[in-house]
Amino acid sequence: AFTNGGTERVRITTTGVGINTDPNTYNSSTYQFVVKSHNNTNAGITLHSSSSGHGSILFSDTGGNSAQGQINYDHSTNRLKFVANAQERMHITPNGAVGIGTNNAENLDSTAHDLVIGKGQASVDAGLTIFTGTDAEGKIFFGDSLASASDKKRGQIIYDHTNNSMQFATNAVENFRIDANGRVGIGPTIVGDSGADDL
Repeated sequence: AFTNGGTERVRITTTGVGINTDPNTYNSSTYQFVVKSHNNTNAGITLHSSSSGHGSILFSDTGGNSAQGQINYDHSTNRLKFVANAQERMHITPNGAVGIGTNNAENLDSTAHDLVIGKGQASVDAGLTIFTGTDAEGKIFFGDSLASASDKKRGQIIYDHTNNSMQFATNAVENFRIDANGRVGIGPTIVGDSGADDL
């Protein structure tokens, strides 16, 4: 153990290293390196690189692969990337664009690149799945304010798995629906309502 001012600060055991703590008191799958706050409040680890350097956490295995998994921050571009199986799978750009499966999210249209999914390569599909139970709904909402419940979902695309209908709402009101039989309802009377006009 290493002390400072009479207080133990670092302990090295046969299984790990603890800062301000004994690592052996923690879960055995993650106690190789443990950092505890000296005053029982917040705790953290800082990787201090140069303004043109990288800060990285690497995950290796016994197969000789030294960096199959990575969390990497590039200070020269202020870009955070996540690597799995030695390939970049997701990144966050300095302007907040998130790319999954692509490393060029910021190069797409700036009005709609907050989240980009796919590689943009020929013969390579891309997709997004909303996975729910058979008694639930999958939803995409378009909000413009937090002021009211309606403002949080002014536009809506909803799939109801209880009756297998697809619903579309504008100004927080459903205005278009496709039911399980392919019937379409538009306007104030929706498919299933008495007197509804189906296309």
